[in-house]
Amino acid sequence: MNLYSRKVTEMTKDNSMNFFYSLVFFGIPGLLMYLGVYYITPILTLRGIPRIVSWTATIWGPIVLLFIIVFVSFVRKSNRLTFKERFRFHKLTNKEWLIALGAFIVVQVLELALSRTGAFFSQFRFFSLPEGIPDFFNPTFKIADGL
Repeated sequence: MNLYSRKVTEMTKDNSMNFFYSLVFFGIPGLLMYLGVYYITPILTLRGIPRIVSWTATIWGPIVLLFIIVFVSFVRKSNRLTFKERFRFHKLTNKEWLIALGAFIVVQVLELALSRTGAFFSQFRFFSLPEGIPDFFNPTFKIADGL
């Protein structure tokens, strides 16, 4: 076993996130985005902040917080691992390239197949759109209506 494999195996043993921590790590930013889009953005817009600024802040704010958390975690543990080892960067094999290409194609086909479902689901209260949603995110917006 080479040094890289040994370090990855060691890192997997003591740094893996269990389901609860994964839920917290991604659930809190998701909740912040939901609250930001449905509650904070309208408040900011009413206070005179341009919609593009409030949407950008509420969508990217949690992502920036996640980045800071990951960076701080990396710096704290950087004495053991290099950046490449910590984030498990390695050259992709041909099989991995084929898997990535296949996944890309599947995602594009599914996105095209499901692109019409947004307008359908937005008519239900649970899936309703927030007020003042930018046209780019609005599934009921038709480009023929103009920007």
